[in-house]
Amino acid sequence: MQATQDPWADHGYTERPPRGGHRTLWVLILLVVAIAAAVAIWVTTRSSGQPSGVGGGDPGGRILTAIEPVRTVIPAGASDVSTTARDSTYGTKCPDNPGSRSGWSAVIVYSNFRSVLPVPGLVAAIGAKLTKLGWHQVTPLWDHNFDQYRPRAAWQKTLLPGQIATASVYQMPAGSGPFTGSWHFSAVAEPPGFALPGC
Repeated sequence: MQATQDPWADHGYTERPPRGGHRTLWVLILLVVAIAAAVAIWVTTRSSGQPSGVGGGDPGGRILTAIEPVRTVIPAGASDVSTTARDSTYGTKCPDNPGSRSGWSAVIVYSNFRSVLPVPGLVAAIGAKLTKLGWHQVTPLWDHNFDQYRPRAAWQKTLLPGQIATASVYQMPAGSGPFTGSWHFSAVAEPPGFALPGC
């Protein structure tokens, strides 16, 4: 009867490796993969501003993409133009303010600029460009307790069913230091789950 060869002896091993060694290695590999996946999910969640398990906001930047073309409405010949776009971010309620609540900030695109156009001409120039982008002029709403500066004109656009964006333009009044006489244009949309800052 032929003796069975020991494959471990053929490779110079004097003892078999302990049983279960491979299983322990696989468990460690799976644990490392699980930790790496959890870290990747956490990083992605943090960078998108979308907290885990919280709905609302502007996932994928759809609202921001819909209003961002307003960058192009600044009148020709304007100077000192600066434009900023901010997507919605999540904020937790202020612990010192019982009336506050957690929620999403507004999506906004705003521009500051100077122009030599008279007010009616400037409003008309902006309005004409907004009309081509699907906006329509509305009566400006102004709450002097909340908004410091009164809008010279306002426009609205339906982005999605039930999702309306509002744009407005105003001029910085005398006493605004180096900004006196400059113009501020903004387009704002409140995402699902919107909440004003509570602190």
